[in-house]
Amino acid sequence: MVPLISCSDRSYNLGEPDYYKFHLEAGRAMCAKMQECYGPFLRTLRPEYQRQINLDTCQEALKHDLKAKIAIHTPEMQQLSRACYGQLLQRNCKEFLVGTVFIPACQELTEQTSAVFQKHPALMRSLLSSQEQRMHDPARELKPR
Repeated sequence: MVPLISCSDRSYNLGEPDYYKFHLEAGRAMCAKMQECYGPFLRTLRPEYQRQINLDTCQEALKHDLKAKIAIHTPEMQQLSRACYGQLLQRNCKEFLVGTVFIPACQELTEQTSAVFQKHPALMRSLLSSQEQRMHDPARELKPR
């Protein structure tokens, strides 16, 4: 059984059986954890940038092309993904900021994902192109909220 993870007094169900819904839930938890752990740094940014870096924009970025990104995940990769997120979210902020370096499930997932993406260059180009378009979209220019 996968526990409920609590970040900033919020609970996230990382035991969600549907893999897509699991990623949405884990993404919400990751965004909250990033806000919590990167908060001191974020407060040093100019106010207009601070307004752009929030839970909503984080979740929007994580959801973008999510179905395409996880469509290539094998059952083993799904298991590794669940373990990686679960372990990463249980870390304190100091350990969280180091990232996935010391989490074997995350390292294995990265290796397997890279190998699979190499077998699907069209998908990788599509995801990269989509990401570049979002970064250069004039509608996404920094606007005060």
